[in-house]
Amino acid sequence: YLEANNTLVLLIKLFKFKNKNEKRKLFFLIFHSLMVSLLETSVILLLAPFLSLLVNPSYKVSNNYISNFLNSNFDSNHIYILGSFLVVLTFLSALMRTTYIYNERNFAAKLGTKLSIKAYSNVIHQPLEYHIGSRSSNIISNLTYVNLLITGVLQPVFQIISTSILALGIITTILFIYPTES
Repeated sequence: YLEANNTLVLLIKLFKFKNKNEKRKLFFLIFHSLMVSLLETSVILLLAPFLSLLVNPSYKVSNNYISNFLNSNFDSNHIYILGSFLVVLTFLSALMRTTYIYNERNFAAKLGTKLSIKAYSNVIHQPLEYHIGSRSSNIISNLTYVNLLITGVLQPVFQIISTSILALGIITTILFIYPTES
């Protein structure tokens, strides 16, 4: 509990340390995660009816919203169009997920660089007595701690946020597709 509390305090301090541009980038990352979740859940939303129609072309979709979207008169051309749309949507979802991961890692790396520079600058600007009285191994260890902070705290927090948004979207989609069975 104490470690989790310290992590939360550390994240709050990190958020206060960021400038407006970095906060804007953080909110963009959250929005990007929402878009990835929306695309991935839309793939799931269309996949179940598509597979059902592929196996049994006379299948009637039980969800009114999906059946209105898919139309009740399906022939093989419609199945090809829906399948093509599903493939394009899947690739778009994968591309968005890849760009999200890149942006998230890039954001964390830039924040880590900023923190490292700040920590190194604080050490360099100490008076000479400080440097004479301290061990260089302790200073290096403390500077290395910043990288551990970014890789051990910040990136997993981003992953938790992204995965939580995705899980919420998938659960909502499943409840939307099968409201009576849930």
